[in-house]
Amino acid sequence: MNSLIDILPVLLAGLSSLILFINKKLRWNILALAAIYVSVFWMVLQVWPTGLAVVKLIAGWMAGAILGSSVKEDSELLVEDKKVEQRFKLVIVLIIWIFSFSIMQSIKIRLPIPDPLIWGGVLLIIMGILQIGMSIRPIRIIFGLLTAFSGFEVLYAGVEQSVLVAGFLVIITLGIALVGVLFIQQEEGEIV
Repeated sequence: MNSLIDILPVLLAGLSSLILFINKKLRWNILALAAIYVSVFWMVLQVWPTGLAVVKLIAGWMAGAILGSSVKEDSELLVEDKKVEQRFKLVIVLIIWIFSFSIMQSIKIRLPIPDPLIWGGVLLIIMGILQIGMSIRPIRIIFGLLTAFSGFEVLYAGVEQSVLVAGFLVIITLGIALVGVLFIQQEEGEIV
């Protein structure tokens, strides 16, 4: 049985990805992305040294800062959510969470990593893919990509502890954020 300390980052990742998926205020979404990377740091800390795990946290916060600085201050993400659509999203998220916990045993057979890393990684990957699939705005798609990629990072951290691989993953995270800025500015008409 896992201790509560090991399961708390999974709960934080689930709550943060839920806020990121449902909320339409940009500031709350940036804070939710920062909380996702706090949970990634916390989960990766179980298998990596502290210095290497901090790299994930800083890279995620830098990606959030890059995205946050590219959008207008009072901007909303222009999601015309009706109450029915929000309820639909909550039901979909509940189904996704149940699905992610149900496939944990089959993943555990293939990947010899701790249970909280499997739970958190699969949860983030599936929530990110759901965000990508149900969005048309570039910033929401970038949030989904970063969420899914952070889930992959959690799963991969349990398998590999290479400094070089951690550096490549940081470059990919920041690259996704920079490409997101390009698409956001193109959508707003600042770049022709």
